Amino acid sequence: MSRVDDGVLLNAGDLVADLHCHHLTNLSIQVANGHLQRPLRSEPLLDHLRHRGLAHEQEYLTHLVAGGATLTKIDGDRIDAEGVAATLEAMRAGAEIIVQGALSDGVWGGRPDVLRRIDRVSSFGTWSYEVVETKLAQQTKIGTILQLCMYSALLESAQGVAPEYMSVVTPWTGFERQDYRLSDYSAYFRSTRDRLQAAVADGGRSGTYPEPNPHCDVCPWDGACRKQRRQDDHLSLVADISRLQREELALR
Repeated sequence: MSRVDDGVLLNAGDLVADLHCHHLTNLSIQVANGHLQRPLRSEPLLDHLRHRGLAHEQEYLTHLVAGGATLTKIDGDRIDAEGVAATLEAMRAGAEIIVQGALSDGVWGGRPDVLRRIDRVSSFGTWSYEVVETKLAQQTKIGTILQLCMYSALLESAQGVAPEYMSVVTPWTGFERQDYRLSDYSAYFRSTRDRLQAAVADGGRSGTYPEPNPHCDVCPWDGACRKQRRQDDHLSLVADISRLQREELALR
């Protein structure tokens, strides 16, 4: 989530974060609006996973080149006007494989690992594009599906036709794609996306609390949220208590 001239630009990470924690979304909105500063946190495990992820992506690209594919790399690591323009130019030219393309519709933005050309009519001509993401996890999680759906929605905006499939490539599979039909997940994606957009438009959700959840392990706000729960003597500090039990006690 980042501040742009016309408002806030959302990304796939924001969508996944909101799925885990509405309080995190509120904090991110305040950061984007300049009211809070994102905590600095040493994340050696995340850094290690990022390095492994980049290595896996590069191995997949090497595999594509070895198979005769021609790659077009979009420079930069941000979602800016230059990157979006370069990506659209490559798509109009019918580039076979676009690496780290920049996509944006003004509200959402992202940089998919790979856009692959397929033989399906679009506004560009007799071809269009589908998204391929390289992931380390052997089992595709809902967060990855939402990310693929978001990139596919941006592709539809760019090429005038929705992709039929979206794909994941994981390690130790011989770089074989796992294909998912977009229409199987698009209704859930739209519902999740629209709820987040509404929350951002309203300046956040009211009454959120930093309830502990598995996403805390990778969240930069974990220290601050733990401190607040200790100050509040929150029920989550009770040993072995479940969230369902906490919710039942709070109703009494």
